[in-house]
Amino acid sequence: RVQPATATVEYRVGMRVPESAQLYAVPDTVAVEVPALRQYKYMMVNNRVVLIDPATSEVVAELVN
Repeated sequence: RVQPATATVEYRVGMRVPESAQLYAVPDTVAVEVPALRQYKYMMVNNRVVLIDPATSEVVAELVN
């Protein structure tokens, strides 16, 4: 179960998330369908899934939940 992050800012593609942000691995069921997503982490903010590049902490995509 994913804990939604409390949004103090609205994250956009290219922004960095704080080191304290709780990031989760992409579920295997999703990674099987879209293998390229396996390299990313994600978090929930404002009912959106925000994909994060763990190497840079940058938002790479936002998905409506």
